[in-house]
Amino acid sequence: MKLLLRILIFSSILMSSVTAQTSNRYFTSFDSGNAEGWGFYTGAEVFVQNGFLNLYQNSDWETAAQITPPIGATVNDFTIAYKVGANSTNRGGFIGRIGFNSFIGIVFEEDTMSVVYATNVTSYENPDFQILYTGHTHEYTLKGGLEVVKSGANLNVKASLNDTVVYNGTVVNAPQVLLSGQIACVLFGDNQYQFFLDEIEILYNPYIQSNSGTYNEDFSNTTPPWLKFGFWNDVAGAINISGGKLNIRYFNTAYTSLYVASPIGAVENFDMTLTGTGDMHNGSFGMYRIHDYEGYTGLIVEDSLKLVYGITRNGPPAIISTAAFNPGDIAVIRLIMQNNGNNIAMTVYINNVLTLTGNLTAPDSRYLSGHLCFGIEAEDTADMYFDDISIVYNKYTTDAREDNLPVNTFSLSRNYPNPFNPSTNIKFTLSEPAKVKLAVYDAAGKYITTLTDDFLSEGTHSVIFDAKGLASGVYFYRLQAGKHSETGKMTLMK
Repeated sequence: MKLLLRILIFSSILMSSVTAQTSNRYFTSFDSGNAEGWGFYTGAEVFVQNGFLNLYQNSDWETAAQITPPIGATVNDFTIAYKVGANSTNRGGFIGRIGFNSFIGIVFEEDTMSVVYATNVTSYENPDFQILYTGHTHEYTLKGGLEVVKSGANLNVKASLNDTVVYNGTVVNAPQVLLSGQIACVLFGDNQYQFFLDEIEILYNPYIQSNSGTYNEDFSNTTPPWLKFGFWNDVAGAINISGGKLNIRYFNTAYTSLYVASPIGAVENFDMTLTGTGDMHNGSFGMYRIHDYEGYTGLIVEDSLKLVYGITRNGPPAIISTAAFNPGDIAVIRLIMQNNGNNIAMTVYINNVLTLTGNLTAPDSRYLSGHLCFGIEAEDTADMYFDDISIVYNKYTTDAREDNLPVNTFSLSRNYPNPFNPSTNIKFTLSEPAKVKLAVYDAAGKYITTLTDDFLSEGTHSVIFDAKGLASGVYFYRLQAGKHSETGKMTLMK
């Protein structure tokens, strides 16, 4: 993704102090030694080690590594706070929210960072996007944050690097396509790069709220928050929605990979039915539950049906079972996966007829959850469409990683001393780790300063407010943790 001169630079206006209204929180520091529930849509090597999520690429061709957390698509407000390892060497990247043909977030490129958005992406290689802010930064930023808040018809956007707010502005009359999408991190590199994600916290509103149920999509909405992935140069233009159909159309002489991931997020058990038709020519069609390019299970349709699971990053999958079939006869295809203790039971129906079954015994844990996706591997030409999708699902969730923020996330104590001159101590207690912001305002509500804006551990914390240079009078301090806040009053008396 290159910052082109033809991109329009939009001026920003000062953003009011509007707080993101979110219902759910996701946090991980990868200390558990795994990244279960994450989706890694990348040919790069991905592994968790020493409390870091590692992405490593060593090849002579440029690639994009696209990674997503387990939470699925989000709507309206969201915030992202993250830390990366100091030894990361990727050439550039993006972190934010990606819609079907849109995105909003932060782009990094060498020593430059920009806050950007796009509403009609036809190419990810050279996209037309609009810049809200651009500036120089260190090549390796250890901490960052992004907050997007819907305010009437506008979107308020705030970005920070290494605890410093670098942009605080507004997208006026924001298009609807920016209000939903999937949180993602995309890294760009050639030859060799490595990236270490230390921790990430996301506050969000889920697009699909129920942890289990049925999701139906008839593509009457032309921009549902499905996530495109595959060959970065091809996916944006080759996958589109028109006439109530999701179309995957590719006409070229080079090999490509074109997929879409559902907005549900990571799932365990599922029952997915696709209705559609088309011509794969010399290619293949696949339906998968995918964790990464090694950890996936699913169905491949070529000149036969194959239930498979991934075993190596660059090699072919292992075959669980197979059945002869003419792919031209398929109008309805249904794949069911059920985790049964030490076994994954897999069932395939073609045109409502039971056609193939298989079992994966004693699977590694990474095969037990993942993001649902489907698409094609095309040798030259492919022309397929889908007009209806139904998914019965159970989401992958754990209380330790994804939860609704409790009301008693924190308690705020009175500052001491009060009245004070020139400094006072503000204490607060967290019942669990949380992203916390403590800011000071004057009696008229004017912002004065931020005392802390960071992810803090559970327990009691103490912050000193030094009022040197301020006039005597009443001031307020406001503590925010997630969607909850408390305010205290203090008096500076000189």
